[in-house]
Amino acid sequence: MGASPGWNTEEGAKEWKQVALGELWLPGVATVEIVAIERDIDKKKAKGKSGQTLHDNGYKPTEVVIEVWLWTDEHHAAWLQVFPKINPLREGATKDPFEIRHPSVTEVGLGPMFVRKVELGKPSTKIGRKIKITCEPWFEEPKEVKKGTGKPKSSAGANPRTPIGNYMQPGVDPFSKPGSGLADPSDPNAIMEKALGG
Repeated sequence: MGASPGWNTEEGAKEWKQVALGELWLPGVATVEIVAIERDIDKKKAKGKSGQTLHDNGYKPTEVVIEVWLWTDEHHAAWLQVFPKINPLREGATKDPFEIRHPSVTEVGLGPMFVRKVELGKPSTKIGRKIKITCEPWFEEPKEVKKGTGKPKSSAGANPRTPIGNYMQPGVDPFSKPGSGLADPSDPNAIMEKALGG
C-alpha cells in the first residue's frame, strides 16, 4: 500500500487519468474502478443461541475495471499496438500477469493482475470509443509439499569407516589404502599427522 496523489492539481489529475499495464501505457484517458475490497468471512450461528462465530478465510480477490476512452486516430493506432499483448485469447494469458500503475491501485496495495475480459465497445464519430478491461488478481500456483514417510531412518547400517564426501569413493577405508586423499603415503609426517588427528 502506498500514497496516492490528490486529483485537484494538474499533475495529480494527469496521474488519475493514466493507466499502465506492466510497461504498456494505455492510450487516451483511462479511469480505474476497484470493485470492492472485502474479506471472505464464514458466519456460523449456533442453533438456539444469540450471536455468531466468524471464520476468516482471507481476503476475496478484487476485480479492477479499467475504462479507456479513445477519440483520435492516434489513440486507435496506439491501442492496436497494445491490444495483442493483453488480449485474453492469447495462450498463457492467465499466467502472464501485469502490475497496474494507477493511484487507486497503489493506494489499496494490489499486486499483479491478469486481464480476464476486454469489452471493445462501439466506435462513434461523435464520442469516440470506450473500452473496458477487467482484471483479476494473479497468484502463483502453490507448490506441492513432499510428505515424509513418518518413519525414523535407522542408523544400524552406518559405518564410521566409510568416508562421506566427493573426494573419496564409498566403501574405501582411508587408513588402510593409500591414495584416499587423507594422507600422502610417501610422506611419513603426513601419515603421522593424520593418525594423531592433525
